[in-house]
This record gives sequence, C-alpha cells and structure tokens, in this order.
Amino acid sequence: MKQKIVVILSFFTLALMSSVVFAEGLSSNTDPPILVYGQVTMVEITRTGCFGCKIMGNTVPEIQAEYAGRAKVVIIDYKYDVEIARPFGPRVTPTHIFYNHKGEEVLRKTGSMNKAEIRKILDELLVAQAQDVQTVPIYSGATQKAK
Repeated sequence: MKQKIVVILSFFTLALMSSVVFAEGLSSNTDPPILVYGQVTMVEITRTGCFGCKIMGNTVPEIQAEYAGRAKVVIIDYKYDVEIARPFGPRVTPTHIFYNHKGEEVLRKTGSMNKAEIRKILDELLVAQAQDVQTVPIYSGATQKAK
C-alpha cells in the first residue's frame, strides 16, 4: 500500500514539475526575435508528446515545403528549444503565430489548425506584402485593414 502511494505521489510530483517548467516561459518580458524581416513568417510552437500537435501530424512541415521561397515557416519544439520558444510566450501547444512582412505579429492561434486555415492566412499576408498594405486576418475568414 505504501509503495502504491509513493508511486502515485511521484507521478503527481513529476506532472507538477513539468507544468512549472512550461509556465516559466510565460513570464518572459523579452520581445520575440524577428526571424525573417521582409518576408511573411509563420512560427509554430509545438511540444513533443502534445496531443493537439500529434493531431496536426505533418501539416506544418508540408506547408513549410509548399511555401518555401515565399514565406518562412518555422517549427520550434518547446521541449527541446525552450530558450528559443520562450520569447514568443506560448501559453499552450500548439501555438501558431503569424507575422507580416514588416515583422509585426498579426495573428496568434492556439490549438490545431488544418492546412486550409494556414494557407488562407499565409495567402492573405502574401497578398498584403505584394500590395504593401498591412492587413489583419480575422479567424472567421474576413480581412480587416489596420487603421
């Protein structure tokens, strides 16, 4: 009986410790690095073992290949690249952050996304880049010009 309680307590201690490590990233006051100025950028912050990340499968790597040369798509695994992911301030994984060609964050979405959603946002940002007009994609699909 004592051995069972020790095992259960150990499990909860490990779970709590992993939550604390992840939450450390939330308190960062540093700005995220602009990965590619002058180019539309999407950053996916994923985490090995994350259920939502597993659901997405190869979606983002396929988008990365599809948009090569037109938009920069960066994948960061929070589990292995905490110091790189921390400035982006992810609260959950997966987190998708979209930047326009001026390096300004225009959309942040948490949870799984499908290819069509990602393509729509990237395409809107690429059109805005071509027109050099800042637009803010709204998740519902509408586009609103910044004032």
